[in-house]
Amino acid sequence: MRKATVFSHQLESLILDRKIVTMPEMIKALGRATRMTVFRKLLDYRSSYSHWGKYYTLAEVAEFNEHGVWSWKGVHFSRYGTLMATLEALVCSAQAGYYSDDVGEVVQVRTKDALLPASAEGFVHHVLPGAPFCGGICAGSLAGRLSTAASGRA
Repeated sequence: MRKATVFSHQLESLILDRKIVTMPEMIKALGRATRMTVFRKLLDYRSSYSHWGKYYTLAEVAEFNEHGVWSWKGVHFSRYGTLMATLEALVCSAQAGYYSDDVGEVVQVRTKDALLPASAEGFVHHVLPGAPFCGGICAGSLAGRLSTAASGRA
């Protein structure tokens, strides 16, 4: 017996058929449910890190590559969740580091805007000017530390 990933046959059918869906599509499938109802019925889902998180899929639908990234019709998802968490995993696991253009090719979105604050906070750094980004303090959560710093609680 397979693990249940949705507590609604309507949602499961919709997502398995289309692979990715938006919140309005899921609300309509449930017959005018609220967003909270949709989230209660989704048990193991991923939201896109591209397109402002507008799209959703089930973990069982996503076919993540060796970098933990999956794309469907130009919409990108990560096994790590957010773009920042994905960048952290990639940069911290690369012995030689990444150039921002190279990591951008992996995640298929522009990464410079995300990496610059991470560099300023010391979580990723250049060994030499123009060198690849390398992991700084990878033991901590890059995404969490940046959001804390951005909110002024650092």
